[in-house]
Amino acid sequence: MLSPEVLYPYSIPVARETVVKSGSLTSLPVRIHRHDSLADVGAKCLTGDWGRIMGDGQEKKSNGSPSVAGNWGSFIWPECLPDRLGLLSYLLDAGCLHDDVCEEMPIVAAHAEHLDLYEAMNFSDSRVLDLGSQSTKIKDLVSTVILECMRVDRVCALRMLEAYRKRWQAIIETRDTDKIESLEEYLESRANNGSMGAYYAMLEFSLGIVITQEEYSLLAAPMRHWKRCMLLTNDYWSWLRARQQTKNQLVGRVVNTIWFLIKQNPTYTDEQAKSKVAEMVVAEEAKWVQSKNRLYAENPKLRDDLVKFLENLHTALAGNDYWSSQRYRHNDWTHVPTQPEPDHPRIHELAGFGRTLVVEESRILARPSSSSSPSHSLGASASSSSGWASSSSQGDLSSPLSSASSTFDNVDRDRLKHKVTKATTTTAATAEEVISAPIRYIQSMPSKGFRAALVDCYNMWLDVPQPFFGQSLDLHWTFNRECPTKTQYFNMIEQKTGAFLSLVAELMMVVSAASDYESSTDSPENIFQTFSYQSGLYFQVRDDYLNITSADYADKKGFAEDLDEQKFSYILVHLAHSRPDLMVQVEGIFKAMRSGKTENAETKKYLVSLLHKSGAVEATKELLVRWQDDIVKEIDVLENHFGKPNPSLRLLMQTLWIDA
Repeated sequence: MLSPEVLYPYSIPVARETVVKSGSLTSLPVRIHRHDSLADVGAKCLTGDWGRIMGDGQEKKSNGSPSVAGNWGSFIWPECLPDRLGLLSYLLDAGCLHDDVCEEMPIVAAHAEHLDLYEAMNFSDSRVLDLGSQSTKIKDLVSTVILECMRVDRVCALRMLEAYRKRWQAIIETRDTDKIESLEEYLESRANNGSMGAYYAMLEFSLGIVITQEEYSLLAAPMRHWKRCMLLTNDYWSWLRARQQTKNQLVGRVVNTIWFLIKQNPTYTDEQAKSKVAEMVVAEEAKWVQSKNRLYAENPKLRDDLVKFLENLHTALAGNDYWSSQRYRHNDWTHVPTQPEPDHPRIHELAGFGRTLVVEESRILARPSSSSSPSHSLGASASSSSGWASSSSQGDLSSPLSSASSTFDNVDRDRLKHKVTKATTTTAATAEEVISAPIRYIQSMPSKGFRAALVDCYNMWLDVPQPFFGQSLDLHWTFNRECPTKTQYFNMIEQKTGAFLSLVAELMMVVSAASDYESSTDSPENIFQTFSYQSGLYFQVRDDYLNITSADYADKKGFAEDLDEQKFSYILVHLAHSRPDLMVQVEGIFKAMRSGKTENAETKKYLVSLLHKSGAVEATKELLVRWQDDIVKEIDVLENHFGKPNPSLRLLMQTLWIDA
């Protein structure tokens, strides 16, 4: 077992008599982060940003993590690295305020609101949103804090984002609790209707550690009791608030274990049901302790990070109960929260505050290092660029263009996979589809003025056919086995991927200028050209790189799919010009694959080994890392031009980065 100095580097104990006096149910020791003020600063920063960005007044009504006993974050992340506590508190209160907004809505509207946040936390979200919409605002708010988290610890921040989105928002508010008949089934539904998956990832971030799925499976038994105890504790302390909530949403809807017990036992009074839940809390807490100790006994060599994780869960269980007994949200939800001063700390300062405290105390702890396809990234990048265009909510401008471009991209795949023989018929059908796609899209617009603006867009599209020329070059090289130079390859990407990005951005600017539903007659300044060129190169070469190196890519699209298509990726182009002797060998293998004389799976593994041996894979990685810096600088230029930040675009690019 680890020593107390290792387990509790940042927390201090709360006196037992204070805990008992509060009416808390826990028998476990309660600890609070010694830098509780950092959590409060994060909460104040969120309050100020919510008022400035969201503008719905919710920050003046909602009580988030602060309480008379301390900040919630300081109790549930008691050993959080100081540079992360303010950021976690910011995220925590963003969730609290969002929940409060939903509690004031009918259940159907609340469900839609949760799904909206779910999409906002999807970094590849390709929706084109109006600048003034709540969706745009919440996306900017979330993107900004996730970006700051990524600057601190990119790996843990991405895990946190994925968990927060998939394990909470994707399942929250989806279970019809009125149809549940047993208490056990209800508790399982409550487990799915909570943010525990998100909390685990946030705890990892707080400690700077990563727990694998295999390790989570190992911890499953004790964590089941921990989760049930947390949920029951929340239901016990939030009963009065939950009862009030039903008046705002749907009468009879089960939102709390106490409510469920009363529904199942009509003779129960509120106090009887509440007392029953208190007994369940105590029982689950005891089961948690027993199960955790059993795990330690059965796994005496459990790695240190797992022990830290479990002991932080242990402390958080007690701290959550104590804080809940003192929180405004449960006991005085009409309390008017303190509003921050106009010069309140900004989000980019939160991590720095924590680092300053660490330096001052000379307690720097050793922490672990932070350990999609081009078309998919293109759509998301084009969508993120709309943060500078006041685009109407009448559709996604990139959709018809992307569909048309991907039609060309699929021609070669059809040839390889389906052996199309009626080339003339196929080409005619393809041409008709490409030409008619934007026309059908324009005709679907309900407004005559808006259709006129899109006609201008269509004319621009006809004047800029580079994306399709680029696709044609790509197909030509592959079919004729002509390896381009690096310059030719980059020019092809500029015509294909870069031109698409630039085109979509310009179309958005045209539509933005037509926000008064009058057709724009001026061609928009091509301010996105450099960014489009740089990011277009990055998206394509990144896809080439991941096609060879990424296990996730292989799971989704197949192992080394480019080698099946025998297309000239950047890695092959580099190989051809740096090691022509190996390229001759590669072309011979490709010829054997086309004749069906080889087993493709094993052959591709050998080809991948050649690419690594030649240094082409490493050279591609180094190029991508250099381009990442160039793209960040170009986003700086665009933000300066438009006079406003675009956190959604920055977050998108950050999530696509290749680790140096």
